[in-house]
This record gives sequence, C-alpha cells and structure tokens, in this order.
Amino acid sequence: MRHRIAAAATAALIASGPAAAQIWERFERPDYRFAIEVPDSLFDIREKGGDRDRVTWRTRSGDIVLEAFSLPVGMAVSPARILALRQESFPERVITYEASKEGWAVVSGYETAARDRIFYERFESAQRSAYWAGFVLRWNVTRRADVDDTVKRIGQSLTVTR
Repeated sequence: MRHRIAAAATAALIASGPAAAQIWERFERPDYRFAIEVPDSLFDIREKGGDRDRVTWRTRSGDIVLEAFSLPVGMAVSPARILALRQESFPERVITYEASKEGWAVVSGYETAARDRIFYERFESAQRSAYWAGFVLRWNVTRRADVDDTVKRIGQSLTVTR
C-alpha cells in the first residue's frame, strides 16, 4: 500500500511539470504592500536595489533576471495607463502580447528588435489601493525552456495587500 501511495505521489509530481517540482520561496514586503513567490533553484543571487521597494533575483550569469517592485501611483491609475507608462520607459521593446482588465495588466515580448532577450511584466492592484505591485522577468531566448513553465506561477503568486 505504501508503495502505491509513493508511486501515485511521484506520478502526480511528474505530471504537474517542472515548475511544480521546484522549491518556491514566498517573499513579502508588507511595508511596500506586495508578496511574490520565487523558484529558489532558478536564481543564485537576491539583492535589494537602491530603491527599497525593489528586489532583484538573478542567475550568476545574468541571463535570467526577476525584479519585483511596488508602484505607489494612486487609485485613479488604470491598468492601460500602467502599461503605457512602462512602454514610454522602454520604447525599444517589441511587444508581442498585451492584456489588461480591472486590477491587472500584462505585457510581454522582446527587449529589443534583435529578439534575443524576452521579457514578461505583470502588474496587480488591490481594490481601493493606491499601490500597484509588479514584476518583470527577463531572460535570454536560449533559456526559454528554463523559464516558460515558471513564469505563469510567478504571475499567479503576485499579490498586493492594503
């Protein structure tokens, strides 16, 4: 009986994909009103930037970088405006996907016209909150297999608190 349970657990783990097999760290910044889960095995280095509301995870080589941050922009800012502000900051980007609804926005594509580096950015806002939380994940196209299964879970884990 014990072997059947172990076999079923192993089969479930294999069936759920590589992202599920990783160990995930929940990182919370209550003072900046966001939380996010990060795959511990993917990144080698975690550092706080000059902005105290920004945290960066990266591989030693820098070919995969995740930045999580909060944006205290006010309650009247729409998801479409958040996307427009980000695109104004990075006009060299080639956008291949963009979507937004009440309280969230997503944009992804390539960092430059060379299409050698992919980015995925997601923003969330709590109802009646003056804060937006976001993350941007950037990776070389050569690392696509390492990141594609992971980006969805990171996006689903991003939360904004009041």
